[in-house]
Amino acid sequence: MSNTTTDDSELLNPNAASPRGGRQKTTPLKTFHGEGSSPKGNAIRVVIFDMGGVIAGGVHGEVIKDFAPTEVDRQKAEKVARQAWAKFKLGEIEEQEFWELICSRVEIMKWIPDSEREEGIDTDADLLAHLLRKYHITVFYEAVAMAIRCKRNGYEVGVLSNHAREWIDVLFDRYRLYDVFDNKDLVIISCDDDVRSAKPDAKIYEVLMNKIHKSLGDDLRADQVVFVDDKIPNVEAAAKLGIHGVHFNMRKHTVKSLKKQLQVLGCKFEQ
Repeated sequence: MSNTTTDDSELLNPNAASPRGGRQKTTPLKTFHGEGSSPKGNAIRVVIFDMGGVIAGGVHGEVIKDFAPTEVDRQKAEKVARQAWAKFKLGEIEEQEFWELICSRVEIMKWIPDSEREEGIDTDADLLAHLLRKYHITVFYEAVAMAIRCKRNGYEVGVLSNHAREWIDVLFDRYRLYDVFDNKDLVIISCDDDVRSAKPDAKIYEVLMNKIHKSLGDDLRADQVVFVDDKIPNVEAAAKLGIHGVHFNMRKHTVKSLKKQLQVLGCKFEQ
């Protein structure tokens, strides 16, 4: 078992909700020490961030929440979306087919008011893709600032995310995230051809460590890496391979508490 510490003083971040979302109840922040490593004295060199829920807002699920008329409709649509997402996040289908799969089983287009429809958008799938980009390709600026702070203090920063390349490219272009995550070898997306695996599968963490070794040297150990993710199973899986982890959700936790937990793991912030 990996060692876990909890910050029970966690407060809700009032600025963390997405532009079209509301506040959510806070939960304790947890830190996972990589198995086989010491909780103290680690020479941390790399901090890896998840995207959705950590650096960026939600994506397709938020579009469904926006327009579903009832809770029953929302749950049905989300079930269908999860099935399509299982293929999309691995690069087995493209975005057009992802939305078409959802539309073929849920009458989601009946939920969307005429005010959201625009000329030149001819298909249901195109409209949903447009609405996602209009409302939900967003970042949490405080979390981005934390990544910048890590970088300024000498830590290599990167991304490990179950995501779609189509959406990641929009995010990184719109918010100039490659200025922050400028080591592109450490921007690891589940659907990419050289990844094709998703958290919490052990393979994606092996891909992460292989890319870290290729980019930063074979001498860098797993216990010199911290992984920040909004889902506990994902940080637990990283810890099993010796990678330290912090369970952090920008809608439920503060960046101040994230900094505190990074310090618990050995990160030092002088700037």
